[in-house]
Amino acid sequence: MSALHARLAIGLLVLSLMAVIGGCIEEQHNFRGLLGVDPSEVTKISLRCGTTGDLVTVEEEEGIKEFLAILEGKTFQKAKDQTLRTGYQYYADFFQDDKELLRVTFQGEQVSIKQTYYDVSQSVPVEELEAFFARYNQGRHRR
Repeated sequence: MSALHARLAIGLLVLSLMAVIGGCIEEQHNFRGLLGVDPSEVTKISLRCGTTGDLVTVEEEEGIKEFLAILEGKTFQKAKDQTLRTGYQYYADFFQDDKELLRVTFQGEQVSIKQTYYDVSQSVPVEELEAFFARYNQGRHRR
């Protein structure tokens, strides 16, 4: 084997190893990265309950911050199993003025964002979603 062939073989081996290692390392995202804008630019959140179908819309800055705090500090990693699932506990639509930025569908230990399932570093407690929803759903029953 010539020196040139040996270098090519080593180069291909290195590239192959990089591809294998890169494929094994799953990219993690924080919520801001998935949202695509600074969370302070969110002007409205609509939250729908998967059990009742009720919808609440929050446009007050304090309420938006409160909901964003539920997702703050968590990391999202693409789930290995991307099999389509049905049903949801809640989903939240995030808006900047009239432009929908993102929908997050809460499904137990995972969330779905843009038709991709993510494992969350710390699960989003359904109790927190229920409490938030109940506070903003008082006296409202819109579908």
